[in-house]
This record gives sequence, C-alpha cells and structure tokens, in this order.
Amino acid sequence: MPSNNYLPTTWYDHRVKVHPSSIQGMGMVARQPIREGEIVVRIGETIMMEEEFQVITGNDWQRRDVQERYRDHFSPFLNERIRRFSEGR
Repeated sequence: MPSNNYLPTTWYDHRVKVHPSSIQGMGMVARQPIREGEIVVRIGETIMMEEEFQVITGNDWQRRDVQERYRDHFSPFLNERIRRFSEGR
C-alpha cells in the first residue's frame, strides 16, 4: 500500500485495499467484512471516522451533488449520460 505520500505512522488494516480510483485519485475498498466502529486506517496518527470518507456507490452518479463534485471524472459513457440527463432537466 502506498505509504510514501503519508507520514511514517500511516497504517492500513489488512482487510482494506487502496488502489487507483476510476473517479479520482486513490480509492479504498473492504476485502473482508468490517464491523461498525472498527478502525481501518490511521494517517499520521489521526483516526478518521466513516463520515469523513466520501462513499460513491452504484447509482450515485445520478445525484446532482455527485455529478457536480466529480464532473468529468466518470467513465466516458456515464459522462455522456449525465450530459444528456442534464439537458433534459
């Protein structure tokens, strides 16, 4: 996992995987079940809670706030659907 971009105290739980995101930058996914409240990442000794992460799922591309935040970072197919959808509003 990439650690050269963070402080040396960065730690990732073995149940998560960090990899390039198809939307922007890096993404994180769970490889195994994680119970609510479990710590899965420490970045520079800062514990980050779930609400600090932006989670994008299956149909979220249809949400206006997600479209604005990730404009042009979707796949070309979805970018075109969003453009057509916006014209029809």
